[in-house]
Amino acid sequence: MWLIAFKVFFTLLGLILITGGVNHELGWWRKRKWIKSEGVIVGFKEESGCEGMYYYPEIQFEGPDGATRFTSRHASAGKPRIGKSVKILMESKSGGSAEHLTLSIRHFWTLVPIVFGLILVIAGICLVRVEMPGRTPVPAPSRGTPNSSSP
Repeated sequence: MWLIAFKVFFTLLGLILITGGVNHELGWWRKRKWIKSEGVIVGFKEESGCEGMYYYPEIQFEGPDGATRFTSRHASAGKPRIGKSVKILMESKSGGSAEHLTLSIRHFWTLVPIVFGLILVIAGICLVRVEMPGRTPVPAPSRGTPNSSSP
């Protein structure tokens, strides 16, 4: 029974990870018509997390309506350097929405879930019973007539 539960758990968890990775990539795919541009880090917002401080850069760029400023959704553990030029994606005509273009984050949140998801799905499908150390298997009861000794 536990074997079936592990198979189902691994397979479902793997499918959830694969779905998350594909969904993340689709979000980037929808932005394929956005315009690549340059922005400048003009500040940052600090946020404390379970592993220390995280810094979200505030980026300013020249859009169709003039200078536009936004806070990136991608944090880093180190303080961003004010005045540093960074790549951004800007919505094609309006320039209203923009996002810090960080391919490492894009690939990390796409590839890692898909790879681990595939591993878990394969493990869930191919999971075989492994004998636990220290346990001896119980022999199956014999079928048929018991052995009788005749002289």
